[in-house]
Amino acid sequence: MATHSVTLQLPQEIHERVRRLAKGIGQPIKKTLLKIVEAGLPSLKNIPAEYQLDLARLEMLNNTDLWKVAESEMPETQQRTLERLLRKNQAGTLTEHENQELDQLRAEANRLMLRKSYAYVLLKWRDCQIPTLADLMKE
Repeated sequence: MATHSVTLQLPQEIHERVRRLAKGIGQPIKKTLLKIVEAGLPSLKNIPAEYQLDLARLEMLNNTDLWKVAESEMPETQQRTLERLLRKNQAGTLTEHENQELDQLRAEANRLMLRKSYAYVLLKWRDCQIPTLADLMKE
């Protein structure tokens, strides 16, 4: 993995906290700072490869555009089709074509949920106030 050097001026209080932490874990300050940065950034490491590029692009969006992604929804016609196909699937009456359509709609719904979730993670990381479940239930 390629590495890059960065010079950073830390306030005394933060430097002392990092120094104590480094001493406590028996690691050099540089390695401790690297761990802190890695832990503080949203990660795509455990995301399936086919979604990583799409989600990485979200990292470059401004907050306004991230909010649009976070609050986006599947078009109503697709939602109705998905619900209908799920009912038919539960009843065991899907045709092969409908089964393929259901698989496609499920994949689209999963992708949308993943994009929305990552957009909220990024917004939270950027210190935006995101709605709680209780807030969403009020709507």
